[in-house]
Amino acid sequence: MPETQSGQSRFSHSSVRALASFKALAVTCLLTGLLAACSPSGTPQPPAGTLSASQGGVVSDPASGASLSVPAGGLSADSAVVVMPSSAALPTLEGQKLLAGSAVLVSGNGTAALSTGTLTLPFKAADVAALSVSSQASADSLRLYQLLNQVWQQVQGTPSINASTGLYSQVIAAFGTYALFAPATIQPPVQPPAQAIASIALTCPAQTVAIGGTLSCTAKALNAKTEIISPQPALTYASSDPSKASVSASGTVTGVATGNVNITASGGGVTSNPVALSVTGAASKGTVEIVPNGVSVFRIGKAGQIFYTRSDAVANKLTTYLNIGGSETPLPALPADFTSISFQFYNFPCVSSSGNVAYMAIKSLTVSTGKDKFPVAVYFDRAANTITEIPFPIEDKGYSTEPPIVVGCTDDGTVLGTSTTAGSQEVKSYLWKAGDSGATPLPTYTPPSCIGCSARAINAAKTVLFEDRVLAGGVFTPVTIPGASGALNATRLLDDGTVYGVAGDKQLFSWKAGTGTLIAAPPTGYTDPTVSIVDVNASGDVLVFAGTSTSFNTYSYWLLRGGQWSQVAATSGSVFTRGDVTSIADDGRILGQEYSTSTGRQRLVTVKP
Repeated sequence: MPETQSGQSRFSHSSVRALASFKALAVTCLLTGLLAACSPSGTPQPPAGTLSASQGGVVSDPASGASLSVPAGGLSADSAVVVMPSSAALPTLEGQKLLAGSAVLVSGNGTAALSTGTLTLPFKAADVAALSVSSQASADSLRLYQLLNQVWQQVQGTPSINASTGLYSQVIAAFGTYALFAPATIQPPVQPPAQAIASIALTCPAQTVAIGGTLSCTAKALNAKTEIISPQPALTYASSDPSKASVSASGTVTGVATGNVNITASGGGVTSNPVALSVTGAASKGTVEIVPNGVSVFRIGKAGQIFYTRSDAVANKLTTYLNIGGSETPLPALPADFTSISFQFYNFPCVSSSGNVAYMAIKSLTVSTGKDKFPVAVYFDRAANTITEIPFPIEDKGYSTEPPIVVGCTDDGTVLGTSTTAGSQEVKSYLWKAGDSGATPLPTYTPPSCIGCSARAINAAKTVLFEDRVLAGGVFTPVTIPGASGALNATRLLDDGTVYGVAGDKQLFSWKAGTGTLIAAPPTGYTDPTVSIVDVNASGDVLVFAGTSTSFNTYSYWLLRGGQWSQVAATSGSVFTRGDVTSIADDGRILGQEYSTSTGRQRLVTVKP
């Protein structure tokens, strides 16, 4: 006799009698061949909850919300199946707590057996919390048990637990009594024992630092086997004389006054080797050589890391590097289906504050496309020391390939890519964040009279700049500059929301939060002067390429700082040509490649006017 609740049978005597009558009549029809007697009008209906062995079905209990879903073939024979709350006295389970109201009886009449079905039990978050098993208790800690010979046995398999809908589902393989339990105590994850620090190795990339200049020192904690401890413990940096040079929590040394100091790092009761530094009288304002030979693509990030490429020992093969504090580190090799990086005119690398780089590389195409190679965006993760392809969508139109190019990135790993449709004014842009499997398209922008335009920049708030408007929160806002003559060409966007650009190739402007103003005319000394912005740093220093519109020979680079122009000059006997200066860091260092007029050699340098 099935279990009952509140004195009323869920699986009634009338249901048993109806099923028995249904089976008896079916046997009679087979034995006598009186098919006419078995017409639909004369066939007793099976009781509610009857499941077909060949078709399966679902049985639910309206009161508790529990249900059993049986697939075709999950029963050995047709059966009236019942799911109902268990009213029997249930044994306890050591180390586990029963979730109130979760115990149910799943049964079938006759000799039918259940081979597979999915049991779904509802639960309430409040009931889970009432278990008070630990501060970590959650629906994910629930597990399904079956009562066998008055002993609870955990049901093997992977459950499906949906905390938002309050449903627990798991496959079962037999009729019986089931319930949900949670462990009485939940142990926190076992943390590996911290390795003892045996020594600390401290290195600095130079022995001198100028007043106002910085130097990035690095400390590594080592174990007794002189192996680098992973993960690295927290270390503390110190200066022997902070009045001469200070040192930050991350190891950045800043020159304060002339003199000598020792820098150390400590942790776990251990102090590193001292590194002696000499603080010179003034911050460097001249030209500092980075690479003594030619490079191709190069850019300095706002935090001062320098990304560049140069030919290695293999002819015509370019290798990428990151230079931090004077120390050159080669980046990992590109994936096998890439051949090189893209040329300068198609490449605007973005270097984040942590030294991650997004740039364009050359990838081989399959034969079916009819093209040999095209530029594709890639991302260097400095912490992981990996390079991955950015999954921007690429349109191959047969006559041209339209890959989005990198035009900006943020410190959280978001990269802005942009492309245009050939012969059209549509600007298509995409955002991708490191680790994502795909890119997110931004609203298409169609400028009124520009073919081949693109998105220009992105800031930390994910505001995107176009040549005459910004996109924030899915809404385009026009950039308007009172008194400007000619078309607006906005190119730089700072994290504080300030936009910089040029109107009519002559007037520099800035715009922020709906207010725009003309900030400067081009430097003097040019006939029919024109100007284009190269870069702007966080302090509002504007690096430009200026000159005469009718002649490339009269162009030069200038810096606008505090309303005053100063020329960015190469060293004596060298010159900067068009495209040789690319970027400015927040500390004022300008990155460029100068050309020697006597030897014809090129070298990568930083200039600090």
